[in-house]
Amino acid sequence: MVIEALEERFGIVSGEIMESVRSIGRREVLKELLRRAIRSERVEDFKKMLAKAV
Repeated sequence: MVIEALEERFGIVSGEIMESVRSIGRREVLKELLRRAIRSERVEDFKKMLAKAV
């Protein structure tokens, strides 16, 4: 769902982001990333948050 939210908000999602999101197994982290994907104004903002989560 995180990747779908990013695609809807920003268009094409890089393979790097997709791999990073798919590597996360903790539901709470994915839930927070989904919220960030929806609220982020730029994909770069989301990438910063993702880097902290991985």
